[in-house]
Amino acid sequence: MRATAARAGLLPALFCTLMFCALIASCTTTPQPQASAKENAAMTTQSPTLADSARLDAEQIGKRVLKLIDSIHGAQDLSPENIEKQTGIKVEIHSEDRTEYGFGGALTNEWSYSLTSVSYRQGEKPTRLDFRFLSQAQGAADIAPICSMDFKDYSQALTSAGFQAQSLPSSDGSDPGFGYRGVEPWSFVRGKVEVAIYTHGNKDPEQGRACISSLAISTQA
Repeated sequence: MRATAARAGLLPALFCTLMFCALIASCTTTPQPQASAKENAAMTTQSPTLADSARLDAEQIGKRVLKLIDSIHGAQDLSPENIEKQTGIKVEIHSEDRTEYGFGGALTNEWSYSLTSVSYRQGEKPTRLDFRFLSQAQGAADIAPICSMDFKDYSQALTSAGFQAQSLPSSDGSDPGFGYRGVEPWSFVRGKVEVAIYTHGNKDPEQGRACISSLAISTQA
């Protein structure tokens, strides 16, 4: 009887001891580090925002970006709402003040694309959008997947939308006219909007077919 009573008395004490140990363990467990806002933004940008069944190719995404550009007449048109309306792609917001946003997706296993907002001061509304084709290849990448539309296609689309190609001065001060590439992008201007086009490998379109690597769409405040 005494042994039974003693064992019965030990059960509550043992239960309390186990609960106490569990509590201490939970309090002393090292918390897992949280990803920073920029890391989260990068991970979101690298992930496709469209369903796999609706994956876009370079020509499709290029035409959607050109449609977006045609709709831009001022900084207000760089908004996430207008981007979604013109491209049909969901925009991810990366900051509490809603000034960092964009979208991204895969073209192939090697190539992807991204569009991101750019603010010149933290917290200010963006005055630029950057669109890029990105390669995961360690060496020279096959550019065919991003070249279904080349420089001439983008140039003609912008000209049809009312943009004018701007001549760029050479280093000696002379004006070589449209066709000078140098280290500067090709520039197209309409009102308060400028589109700078960068070609893959900085290739001069006058020297043959040039694929697009990125666009910078800027507006005056």
